[in-house]
Amino acid sequence: MIQDFVILCAAGMLVSVYLMVGQKALVVAIRLYGVQSLLLGAVGVAMGFAGHRPHLFVTAALTVVLKAALIPWFLLRVIDKVGIRREIEPFVNVPASLLLCLG
Repeated sequence: MIQDFVILCAAGMLVSVYLMVGQKALVVAIRLYGVQSLLLGAVGVAMGFAGHRPHLFVTAALTVVLKAALIPWFLLRVIDKVGIRREIEPFVNVPASLLLCLG
C-alpha cells in the first residue's frame, strides 16, 4: 500500500517537472515547485510510517514548511515587490524542451 503511494507521489513529481518545463509563466512554475515539494514531503511521511523511522517525520515536516510553503511564498512576494510581469524566455522552444525532457 505504501509502495503504491510512493510511486504515485513520484509520478506526480515527474508530471510537475514536465509541466514546469513547458511553462512560460513564472508564477505557475513557482507554484508547481511548491506542489513538487509537497509531494516530496508526503514521500518522507510514507517512508517514515513504512520503516518506523521517526526522524523522517522531522525531515518531511521541514521539507513541507520550507520548500513547499516558505520558499514559494518568498519568491511570489519578491515577484510582487519587484514587479516582474514578463514570461520566462526559454533557450529552446517549448515543444523541443518537452521532447528533451521526455528523452
